[in-house]
Formats: sequence, structure tokens, C-alpha cells
Amino acid sequence: MRRFPAPFAALLQERAVCGGLLLAGLILGVANACGIHLWHCAFLEATGKPCPGCGLTRGMTALCRGDLPRALRFHPFTPLFALGGLVMVLSLALPGQARQRLISGMEALEKRTGLTALILLALLAFGLWRIFTGRMPGE
Repeated sequence: MRRFPAPFAALLQERAVCGGLLLAGLILGVANACGIHLWHCAFLEATGKPCPGCGLTRGMTALCRGDLPRALRFHPFTPLFALGGLVMVLSLALPGQARQRLISGMEALEKRTGLTALILLALLAFGLWRIFTGRMPGE
């Protein structure tokens, strides 16, 4: 049986990294909701084409407002990233043994299915499709 890597489970082990990523996402999301754009995509600025992640901040903001159709228009991977963020929040909030069970479960899932690798490959394929079609988030 093939074993896949478990990068998301490894990330969950690092509380400081999870906390930093969540804090950065929260700051970007709140600023975006207020009409302030703190992060401009360097790839988009350099090429005029959207990167694989373009639209995720706006998608997350729309999702937090309860507007799933709009969130999906901005970026179809928005719900997956929201779920990943929720798992990261749980990994920070849960006490010792419960946290370890969550991380072990995620590691087993990743190793058995290659889920994280599949999601990243799908994100890359989606990004390439957008680059070659010129489709922008929200269109």
C-alpha cells in the first residue's frame, strides 16, 4: 500500500505557524471586508494573469458573510481553505490529547488518501486553466 506525505498534519503540529497563518488571514480578511487591500498579488501585477490563489481572500470574505455562491465565483476552492482554517483553529484550541487525536487522524487520512497532494494538484491545474484562459476571480 502506497503511503503519501502528510504536510497538513505536520503544519498542525506547529502551533506558532498555524497561529501566524490564521492571524495573517484574519487581518487580510477584515481589511478586505473594510475595502482595504493589503496584499496585491505579485504574479497578477507582473503578468496580468491571476495566480492559483487569486480570489481566495475575497472568497473567504464572501463566505464569512454567508454568500456561498459569490465565494465560489471568487474562488471555487474557498470552502476547502475555510475547512482547513477551521481544522487549524481546532488544533490551536483543543487541549493536549484531543489535539493529538485530531493531528493523528489528519495524518492517517493524508497518508492513506494523499488528500492534501490531490487538493494542491487540483489547485495548480485550476491556476493553470485560469492563466491560459485569462479568467479573473469573480467573473
